[in-house]
Amino acid sequence: MAQSSSPDKILTEEANLHNDCSHEQSHLRNLQHLVDEFRGIIPDFLAQNADYDRVKALLFYWEDGDPNIGKDVEKLRGLFHEGYGFEAESWQISVEDPAIDLSHFLLSQICALHHSDEHVPLIVYYGGHGYWDKGKNKQYWKPVTDTDHWLADVSMDTTILRSILEETCCDLLLLFDCCYSLGMMGDEFVGNRRAWLLAAAGNVEKAGGTTGQTWTAAITQELEHTKHSGGISASRLNDTLTRYDKMQKSYQLSATPQIRRYSAPSYPGDIDIKVRKEQEGGMCLQALVKQPEKLHTDARMLIKIAFKNPTDELRQEVGKFWSQSGPPNFNEVELAVWKQIQVVDVFQTDSSLLLVTLPVSLWAFFPRHSAYECIDMVRSQETIYSNWLGQLQDGDGPRDVLPS
Repeated sequence: MAQSSSPDKILTEEANLHNDCSHEQSHLRNLQHLVDEFRGIIPDFLAQNADYDRVKALLFYWEDGDPNIGKDVEKLRGLFHEGYGFEAESWQISVEDPAIDLSHFLLSQICALHHSDEHVPLIVYYGGHGYWDKGKNKQYWKPVTDTDHWLADVSMDTTILRSILEETCCDLLLLFDCCYSLGMMGDEFVGNRRAWLLAAAGNVEKAGGTTGQTWTAAITQELEHTKHSGGISASRLNDTLTRYDKMQKSYQLSATPQIRRYSAPSYPGDIDIKVRKEQEGGMCLQALVKQPEKLHTDARMLIKIAFKNPTDELRQEVGKFWSQSGPPNFNEVELAVWKQIQVVDVFQTDSSLLLVTLPVSLWAFFPRHSAYECIDMVRSQETIYSNWLGQLQDGDGPRDVLPS
């Protein structure tokens, strides 16, 4: 996706799938309700990420598929193994019976992890083509997209992957480089422990890229850079890729990198991609320092939130809770994170609506609730108004909703 998106573009549809869950309430009661939900996610957001003695990485791509994809995958596998000390293995998906082939191999690997005496997180990478059947809302992996190719009819329904991984009792980091990659795990998937997805493209977005300018090549280069400082967290890696200088200039990515959290409620934090290999001095690198109050990208999520209370009352609450002191009883770190949520406007349609922007990694921790509607990924206030605000409200331009 380009630096800014037009209103008929990608993230309106895709990120609403992020929060498209059945709820009795489609509105928050008032702004205190939002504050309560925010305070509920803070322990998970601030939690120190888990440490691991071993990491298993499985990298999948198609036999007889695009040879350039295979080259990118093998570079990433080599970095995982040699640079990070992971147990990394690549596997070519058979075009004869892909679902059975992949499920047998994946189950054998997971069973071995389950019989281990220690907890070993699992990284699952896929590089290839993706297809979304919009009518059936089903996602598929494919070796080719050329309809005249002899493998044109070969595909694998990702339902089999989801059914295996949702029974997996280890932390999961999923790395998908394909079209529609954010939607490949569906909307109902929840991990048994920590589970995160980093995706090359959104639910309804096609990924692309020429040789050396793919999402896989981008994460490989970033992980090569960060191995010297011990590694990087999954959310920080995604934040880095969404920066304008990285996404548009360094890597020239044609789609917007995405992140989604599928963790079970009792498993906070995200997942570190951390060097395990002993260094020359015989010492492992120190634990990564987590700075949740520090922003690492200029990209932000534009979120519309529906409330039950009247618009005038909501506007007064906004002035109160976004004052210098913030919501009552917030500690210093909570207040620092809260101030990363920036108010754009309050307005009335069929409901009282609050438009805010917030960091991409913070949005990943918010609960799925039909009161939240993700509009787009944005980088500036001017972009918000030119692309969105005029459609969402009447008026001549953005206005300051906070009291002077």
